Amino acid sequence: MPYFKIYIKGKDTPLEYYEDSEAIEFVKQKLDEKFAPLKEFAKKAWGGMSPFDKAALATAPLPIIGDITGLVADADMFINDPESRTLLNAGLSAAGLIPFVPALSTVRKVNNPPMDEASKMERAKEQGYKRGFYRGGKPPDEKGLMGGQQFYSRDKEYAEGFGEKSPDFREYMLNIEKPLNWNSAINKADIDDIESYLNKIGDKRLSPYLQDIVATDYEGEISGATLYQLLDNVGIETPEGILKASGFDAIDTGRDVRKITKEGVRDLTAAFDPSKKLDPNVFATGAVGAIGLSAINDEDSQD
Repeated sequence: MPYFKIYIKGKDTPLEYYEDSEAIEFVKQKLDEKFAPLKEFAKKAWGGMSPFDKAALATAPLPIIGDITGLVADADMFINDPESRTLLNAGLSAAGLIPFVPALSTVRKVNNPPMDEASKMERAKEQGYKRGFYRGGKPPDEKGLMGGQQFYSRDKEYAEGFGEKSPDFREYMLNIEKPLNWNSAINKADIDDIESYLNKIGDKRLSPYLQDIVATDYEGEISGATLYQLLDNVGIETPEGILKASGFDAIDTGRDVRKITKEGVRDLTAAFDPSKKLDPNVFATGAVGAIGLSAINDEDSQD
């Protein structure tokens, strides 16, 4: 029958042998007695989480204090959540006694952002995602990746026409941080970045003359569309590759957008988890990981 040895600091031999359920009860009882004032404070101060979870969260940055409080929270979790009584969770709870390692119960709570629509859209806004981009074409693959199919349109009817000829049509949210605007002038700093990258890859066709072309032929202002045509003559790398390496993440023609980076695309069902902001998976599934332990409880993961 499974059992635990419970050691007391300063003693060489275990206090006693306990079966698993008895050990959990023993730890809970002793720590509840020791930290009764903290428990009462947590109950009065916060709602929502269990009082122990709140206390563990508040003291998590404090070595020793946070570790002990976290153990109280874990013991409470084991008692009140029978499904949490696994060997993995027991090991993770023990790891929480190491300074600077968060308690398991804290990890479980923090890793699951609210999934109501208002909370999701608020997180999306904070991360720079905007609605109103439609796409008809092949659906994302089994890993949630779009591959090279990164064309989106603000014109729903236009995009829907492609959807009629393909198995998938839906609205996406895009995070566009630095687009090449097709009909707007490109600023000098961006031209400098492009020229620098062209020099880096050994281009001899455009880089020696780019600044002169912009200054002389276009009176210091060149549109995104014209710049794209010039880059298309480089030959040793595609315009998209040059733009991406120069810090651009999209080509925006006004009606349509082509993403040239894998990041910054989300299906409306995504969780918009801040830690997944750079994940190329358009569904961005999975809860936040802590200390490399994102698989603590797969059942807690959210889309």
